[in-house]
Amino acid sequence: MIPNTGWWNNDGGFGTVTIDLKTYEGVCEHKDRTGDTNRTEPTLTIPRQDPIRKVLTRVRNAGVKTVSVTYNQTDADWSFTEPAGMKFREADEQELKEWVWEHVHEFAWPTKEEIEEHTADVYGTVTFDLSAENRIEVMVEHQVTHYKTEPDTQTAVVE
Repeated sequence: MIPNTGWWNNDGGFGTVTIDLKTYEGVCEHKDRTGDTNRTEPTLTIPRQDPIRKVLTRVRNAGVKTVSVTYNQTDADWSFTEPAGMKFREADEQELKEWVWEHVHEFAWPTKEEIEEHTADVYGTVTFDLSAENRIEVMVEHQVTHYKTEPDTQTAVVE
């Protein structure tokens, strides 16, 4: 039986179980990951002369009420939520992603090394609320999680 090592905490614990087939003794080498999440809801505003307003107005005129752009780790992992029944122009989608990237880049962000070494994650969503006729609201949910690992080796007899 594998000892309770904390892998269940949803922060990505990992390890190796080695069983000696002569003695039936098992060794569980485990690293428990625990994370601290900093969740912020920073505000973004769109200046009057910002070209992204044209894109959002075009989308609103097509009947869209909200548009969301989500990100995870780097710009390569971004996704775009299209409203049901609508296909965005590729250029509009790209402009929205670039606008969001330019603005969220100023938020708290893990270092490149933390991301590469899997000791930190960053993710979030930027939602444009287009439901009001003369106004565009931008809502942001941005989260950064920093992890630490603690080694834990236990020996158990396999029954």
